[in-house]
Amino acid sequence: MTDEVGQLRGLVERDSQREDAQDLDFEQMVARDRYIAERRAAAITAAADREPVDMDWAPVTERQIAEGLADNGPPGARLISAVCMSTLCIVEIEHPPGDDGTGHVNWLSVFGLSRGFLMRHRPESGAGARTVAYLARSGHALPPAEPGRPGGRDKSSSFE
Repeated sequence: MTDEVGQLRGLVERDSQREDAQDLDFEQMVARDRYIAERRAAAITAAADREPVDMDWAPVTERQIAEGLADNGPPGARLISAVCMSTLCIVEIEHPPGDDGTGHVNWLSVFGLSRGFLMRHRPESGAGARTVAYLARSGHALPPAEPGRPGGRDKSSSFE
């Protein structure tokens, strides 16, 4: 919980320097950042849905992701799915019960890829927290949340 509060405070400090954030309170800033993250995840998912499967790259990368999680992932983390297309992969991991997924894990290193966007989801009843990783093939960028707008950072981000 303190890790999450620290992350949220970091967002508040960053956003307090923006003009448009001057009138927002803490919950509004968190909600706005969550909304932006959800839009970005939706844009990446839509782009992946439009891609054909590169049969030379996708199966190898999916296997690399599974092996990376098994060899270097946090104890008890379980791969729910890894789906790669031509330049994008979407990976879903479930954390063990009691693990809220806020521990520091360099998922990009675990998966052996260099660009990604991460979203953490709270646990559902009877299940652990989930992390969804949106990953780009080397030499490619993740699509932006809005067409024609820069995608911002392509390193990992985590929102709940």
